[in-house]
Amino acid sequence: MTRDNVQSGAWKNIGWQDYAACTRPDIDPEIFFPAKKSGSQKDRFTKARNICGRCPVVSECLNAALEQNEVRGIWGGLSPIQRFDLGGPRPPGLTRGRRARRD
Repeated sequence: MTRDNVQSGAWKNIGWQDYAACTRPDIDPEIFFPAKKSGSQKDRFTKARNICGRCPVVSECLNAALEQNEVRGIWGGLSPIQRFDLGGPRPPGLTRGRRARRD
């Protein structure tokens, strides 16, 4: 699932997403994909994680991100670096030998 798929609604027939808190019409999907240079990136991550924290399918979301090697956005309440720490793909900009910073 990508930001474009989220915005277009193309992912809606996949199953667990129908129950995801982030799919409610009052939730802006952009908060799950904070712009790197955005001054409010940390605030957007916090908002996204708060939504994930009350989501009934947060585990399914995280598993999907790990299975699909998703390197961008908040999935299952975790940032790309946090997913990398769990064995996910290396996020863009994280070079070899560089320690992953905790968000």
